[in-house]
Amino acid sequence: MDEEQLLEALRRGDEAAFAAVFEAHSDRVYRVAVGLLRDEVEADCVVQETFLSLIEHLGQFEGRSRLGTWLYRFYLRSVP
Repeated sequence: MDEEQLLEALRRGDEAAFAAVFEAHSDRVYRVAVGLLRDEVEADCVVQETFLSLIEHLGQFEGRSRLGTWLYRFYLRSVP
């Protein structure tokens, strides 16, 4: 599935599409969070907040960047 198809599926609430995005990006979000926070529990919280933000704000995604780039913006907002 290309990124445009993935986005369409996410907008329809397709759980498999969400799982694919989570699988593709969660490890990196977690590693970066652990590196910055030096706290695995806090990093887990950041991953959760990042993907909740994805669900809540997907309608704001305009496609001017790749989904991963946009997702990391929400990650940065989640870091305490």
